[in-house]
Amino acid sequence: FKHTLETKIDPAAISLAGDERRMKQILVNLLSNAVKFTPSGRVGLEVNTNMKDKTISFVVWDTGIGIAENQIDRLFQPFVQLDSALERQYEGTGLGLALVYNMAEVHGGCVTAESKAEKGTRITVTFPWRSLNDLAKPGSRPLRAKSVCQGVIVLADDNEGELAVLAKHLNRSGYEVHMALDGSAAVEIARQIEPDAILMDIQMPGMDGLEATHLLRGELTFRDTPIIGLTALNTKGDIRRIHEAGMSDCVLKPARSHQVLSILDFHIQNSSKKVA
Repeated sequence: FKHTLETKIDPAAISLAGDERRMKQILVNLLSNAVKFTPSGRVGLEVNTNMKDKTISFVVWDTGIGIAENQIDRLFQPFVQLDSALERQYEGTGLGLALVYNMAEVHGGCVTAESKAEKGTRITVTFPWRSLNDLAKPGSRPLRAKSVCQGVIVLADDNEGELAVLAKHLNRSGYEVHMALDGSAAVEIARQIEPDAILMDIQMPGMDGLEATHLLRGELTFRDTPIIGLTALNTKGDIRRIHEAGMSDCVLKPARSHQVLSILDFHIQNSSKKVA
């Protein structure tokens, strides 16, 4: 089979907090089925956001063989074949859809399907969603620690993908994470919540991490707050400027979560805030 994937992606759908591997499995399963059951025709992927309902949906559709409407309820049942003739022709009909259903539920999502015989199938996977622009606004709801809170931190990075991934790991490790997309937002959020530590990307548009750090260090409240730089710059001159700006430490990008956690834990436990 030879297909061209048609895509339609909402510009607001930049990122989604979740298990990256599972999300990939969901899309691979759905797209593989769409291609498999469309000997000739079209296959498409749509990503839609709903600001009002705070959801994001992945829609995979095809113009393939489809299934009878009275069989749709059986699509997501494990180890159920819809038709023995289809099984022989297409090497297993719909086995991956039960996994899609389960993985969506684990993420608080749901799956719906529409299909008509000989006209195609449309499967929609919907997840809870908040844009990172919303999350990065001062006063917006942070990622709360799900168990014993290890500390409250501000995480600033203009790379929304890296921001989401690192925020997820920090949150899973017990940190309450307040996100910012630039230095000025990080300063404003820090003034509001007085965090235990700040993770600050160096290169950001507008106010960069060095300027934001210098500004915060000029205020008595943040004189001893651990501020850890995140940077891809690793020359001696770069490291010197990071420390001259008042940063407590730095982590080279791409930042590995275990390295960030180790440095973060060390500085929080040894800061005057914790000692006091």
